[in-house]
Amino acid sequence: MEIKSYNHQSIAEWSNSKLHSELIACAQINPDQNNMYNLDILSLDLSDRSKNLNVIGNAFYNVPFRCLAWDTFG
Repeated sequence: MEIKSYNHQSIAEWSNSKLHSELIACAQINPDQNNMYNLDILSLDLSDRSKNLNVIGNAFYNVPFRCLAWDTFG
């Protein structure tokens, strides 16, 4: 059963922050049409009836992602 979907082939990392445990970072492993790689910060809001994950931030890079890590400092 599909709850939510994200339409990019990517690697993902959950936020380990207690304040933002609903966030996921997803980094594209294949380039888009402009030969760029996308890093999205997604919110897993299960109260939203949409099937898509909400993108709350993104950045573009010209080098591919091979791994992804998320850490909280302080």
